[in-house]
Amino acid sequence: MVNLNGILGCSMKHVVPLFAENESAIDEFIDDACHNLEYEFFESSGFKENLKEVSAKEGVALFVPTEAQDFLEMIHSLHNKMKKNKVVVAVCLEGVDSNDAEQLVQELESYELVFCIKSMQNMSQEVSDLIQFRKFLMSIQEKSDDFKIMAYQAMETAAEIGLITLLLEKSINIDALDDMTNALFDTMKSLNASGSILYTSLVTMDEYYFSDDQEYKEKEKKLMGAYRDHLHENSTIGRFKTFSGRLLVAGKYVTVLIRNLPDDEEEQGRIRDTFGAFINAADFIASNIESRIAKEKRQKVINDTIDAVGETVEIVQGMFKSHEKKTMQTMDELICNTEEGLAILGLTEEQENYFINHLEIAMANLVAMYSSGIAIENQFDTIVSNINNIRHLS
Repeated sequence: MVNLNGILGCSMKHVVPLFAENESAIDEFIDDACHNLEYEFFESSGFKENLKEVSAKEGVALFVPTEAQDFLEMIHSLHNKMKKNKVVVAVCLEGVDSNDAEQLVQELESYELVFCIKSMQNMSQEVSDLIQFRKFLMSIQEKSDDFKIMAYQAMETAAEIGLITLLLEKSINIDALDDMTNALFDTMKSLNASGSILYTSLVTMDEYYFSDDQEYKEKEKKLMGAYRDHLHENSTIGRFKTFSGRLLVAGKYVTVLIRNLPDDEEEQGRIRDTFGAFINAADFIASNIESRIAKEKRQKVINDTIDAVGETVEIVQGMFKSHEKKTMQTMDELICNTEEGLAILGLTEEQENYFINHLEIAMANLVAMYSSGIAIENQFDTIVSNINNIRHLS
C-alpha cells in the first residue's frame, strides 16, 4: 500500500482507497485527480479483503479498472457485502476502451452503490460528492436504527404493561399466599427476571420468604427485611435500590429482589419502571390476602366469644333449673310438714285457719315465683337456641 498524498503534494481532507491493477496504471492521470483528496493505493484483487477497512474510513472506494468484464464479475460477487458494509464505489472509466466503457455503464446501472465517473476532470469533485452522499446514507441508517430501537423498546414496554395488566386481572380472584407467589413468579419469569419475594402480613406480623429457585437464602431474606423496615421508617426514601447487578423494590406488603439486573442504564430504568407497576400489583394482591386474614381473625374472635357466652349461659341455665328443682322440693316438704304439724299440735279450728291462711299466701307467692322462673327459663332456652344458630352460620 502506497500513500499517494506525498507523491501528489495535495492538501488532503478525506482518505479514499484507490484500487487499480498497479500503480503505473494510474500514474498518467492521477495528477489531475487528487486536489483535496488523499488516496491510498490497493491492488484491485484486494478489494474483498479490504471492504471493512474501506467502510471504516470514508466508505467510498475509487476504482480504475482496465478489464471491464473482470471488474463486473467482481462487483457482482461482492455487491451484497458492499451493501452490508455500506461501501460506495466510484468507477473511473478513463482507462477503459470506449466501447467497453459504454457497456460497463449500462451493466452498472442495476447496482445502487456503484457510480461511474467518465471524465478525470471532475473526478475529485465527484468523489467528494459521493463521500457526502455516503454520509447522508449513514445518517439515514442511524436514524432508522434509532427508530427501530425506539420501536422495539415501545413494543417491549407495551408487552411488559400487558403482563402487569394480566397480573392485575388475575389478582381479583387471588386471596391465598401460594396463588399470589405463583402468579408473581410467573410474571417475573415472563419479564426475564429472576429473584425472591418477601411478604409481610401487617395483620399477623409474620414474614413469608419465597425464591424462584426454591432455595432458602437467609442473608437474602434479612437484606430484604432490613430494606423494607428502613423504607417504612423513612417514608421520603425511594422504594428502589440498585447494587451489584441487583434491584430491590419494596411496597407496603411485598418486597422483591431481582438478581439479574442488566448493566445498561436505560435497561435498568425501564426495569425500574416495570417493577414499580409490578410491586403495586403485588401489593394489591397482598391486600386481598390481608383482608382475608383480618376477616378470619375477626371471625375467630366472634366464634370464640359466642362459644364462651354460650357456655356461660348454659351453666347459668343449669344452675337456674337446679334452683327450680330445689324450690319445688322445698314447697312439697313444707306442705307435708305443715299437715303433720297441725295434727300433732292440737290447735283450735280458729288457730288452724289463721295458720293455713298465712301458709296459703306464702305458697301463692312461691307459685308466682316458680311461674316467673319458668318464664326466665324459656328466655334462657331462646338465648341458647340463638347462640347455636349463630355457631352454625359462622
